[in-house]
Amino acid sequence: MAGFLKKLFSKDDNSPLICDYNTIHSDLESEKNRVSASLNDAAKRSRSVISRALGDVAAVADNFTNLKVDSDSTLNARVKSVVERSLPQFAAALRKTVPDEDSFPEDPQEYYNAVAETLKSVTKCIRGQGRYVIAAFPEEMKELKGHIDVIGREINSMNGTFRPALEKTARIDAVSTAYERCRDIAERHGALLDENMRLEKEIADFESEISEIEKSISELKVSSEYADYEAAIAGKTAAEEELVRIADNYHLITANLGNVLRKVSYAAEKDGAKELVKDIARFETALNTYDLSTEEKKNFSEIKALWSPLYSAVAVYVRDNPSFMKTKSEERLLTDAGALISEISKLCESYAAEKQSLSEHVLKIDGSNAAKEMTALSGRMAELKAALERSENTISSNKEAVAGLEAEYPQTCEKLTEALSNLKGKPVVLENLPRLSH
Repeated sequence: MAGFLKKLFSKDDNSPLICDYNTIHSDLESEKNRVSASLNDAAKRSRSVISRALGDVAAVADNFTNLKVDSDSTLNARVKSVVERSLPQFAAALRKTVPDEDSFPEDPQEYYNAVAETLKSVTKCIRGQGRYVIAAFPEEMKELKGHIDVIGREINSMNGTFRPALEKTARIDAVSTAYERCRDIAERHGALLDENMRLEKEIADFESEISEIEKSISELKVSSEYADYEAAIAGKTAAEEELVRIADNYHLITANLGNVLRKVSYAAEKDGAKELVKDIARFETALNTYDLSTEEKKNFSEIKALWSPLYSAVAVYVRDNPSFMKTKSEERLLTDAGALISEISKLCESYAAEKQSLSEHVLKIDGSNAAKEMTALSGRMAELKAALERSENTISSNKEAVAGLEAEYPQTCEKLTEALSNLKGKPVVLENLPRLSH
């Protein structure tokens, strides 16, 4: 009966430990504080002993500085010579390996590492140049090794505390890493879902505004004001094309007439009619530099003034040389003195009229309220569609991220449970893990 009751009320050491997710952070801080306290205690216990031992090593090093090999020493002459050369170097190197107490770090782990490094340097120095010095100063070297042994024992003593503490720190860090990842996944998952809810509302607002704008654009397009605007656009295009056509016609006239005048100029030069050659050159310059778009009539007046006296002389050469004219257009321009001027004048009038028409169309276009409204509506439409596309892309990207987090979460929770089991030294059941909302 007693055995049954003992079995009934005894605690099963293999039963899982119940851990609350919400207390992990504070539990880890407590564990870290305990580890830190144990390291501080271990370092504090050894620090005073190591400090005295290092002071003794420094004193021995200073003593070596003042030592000299006895003249009546029984040492072999060659060995004595080596010791005498090595002693100053050994003393200086040994003293250099022992840092001041203030130079050691306060952090226990850093202190442990610094002392271990110092011990390594001192030992290396003794095994190096010290192996010659021991022949002449065995007692001093024995004393030095005694101090070093003290430091070594204290390091070993600290190591007995530091090694398990560092191993526990590693287990604490593993729990902390898994815990932070669980927390980050839950927070990120919730933030992404919240963002998608906000974006979906924005998208509904965008779509509603886009629908209203499309309705406004449709109504505007059938309005008389917008019809006037489109007519002005068409008129502007037609006027621009007509201006180009008129300018081309003028250039064709100058080209046709230029063909004939070059032949006449060549014949006149052969005849010695130098003034006629000059008059033809002046006229061609005026004809080629005339700009139909200019509002100044001075250049056109110059063309008329130069052509009137020039025509008679040119007509004589053409009459005597019918081969100078190759096309109907050239013949038409030289029918009489007024034919050329009449054609150019008509082109000037047509150009001015089309230019005026173009200006009127441009004024209507620039002053169209319907066009301004259409521009504003179209611009807002473009902004909304771009914002809509960005929001849709973000939602899609967020959904992929959410799926990835949901796939990763169970594995991360398992890692956290395993890390806690390693830290506690027994199986763990983890409760109150954050739930990933949907």
